[in-house]
Amino acid sequence: MLRSFYTNQYTHKRILLPPSAHILRVEPDSEAFKMKKASPLFSHLKELLAAPGVQQFISRTPRMIEEVLRLLAIFTEMNPTKRAAENHVEYESEAWIKAFQVSGDLGRVARLWSLSYSCGTRKDLWFTLASISREIYRMATLAAPGLDASKFPAPAWHTVAFGRSQWRVLALDVQAAFMSFHHPMHWLLAGCLKLVTMMEGMRAQELREVLGAMLDGAAALEDEDRIRQTNDMILVIMDVPLKGTCPLGDALTRICLC
Repeated sequence: MLRSFYTNQYTHKRILLPPSAHILRVEPDSEAFKMKKASPLFSHLKELLAAPGVQQFISRTPRMIEEVLRLLAIFTEMNPTKRAAENHVEYESEAWIKAFQVSGDLGRVARLWSLSYSCGTRKDLWFTLASISREIYRMATLAAPGLDASKFPAPAWHTVAFGRSQWRVLALDVQAAFMSFHHPMHWLLAGCLKLVTMMEGMRAQELREVLGAMLDGAAALEDEDRIRQTNDMILVIMDVPLKGTCPLGDALTRICLC
């Protein structure tokens, strides 16, 4: 229902179900964002997600993560903006306000959804982390439809010097590129990563290898090229929401992730 509502799939004041899969993006300037009719839907959804039985069902049913990712994907990178460096801004749309209001609701849903995996097993959590990471990577590299390639080009790499070392990092120009503050799939990923008690006993390298292996389908990391490929994939996944931070903090965070 949320997907149908926010993609304006309704007629005669009735929401059309099931929603069309061909509409892949939301428009914060649309009528759906100006109304507050979705607030009861979010409230009911949060009540459902707080129920122990629902949490157990989510954690034990792999297809549920695919369903929520399809919903969150249409809001990912919504309302992209670009710094007006040389132009005088006479009028600013209020769409960003509506976008942030909806993002707040999505963030609360993502937090509750991630808590469901505390009811499952480590295997359930690993599958979920891999599913979320894979979808984030596919969107960031434009392998999945949805993002405008003219605003969000595929990742490019360059080498920067920091101290006495050289680091291979993503080439981002936050001063000139389009950026968005809205990354609901990352909020879901962060919520799952907070379940640290289920990862007890796992070393950082083991976590990297398991995540990398599940991302690219490899059974293990056997050589330096594979390790670098996995590091690149993880860096792409983690770097996407950092574009909205200050350039210095962004660069330091990326170096730490390497």
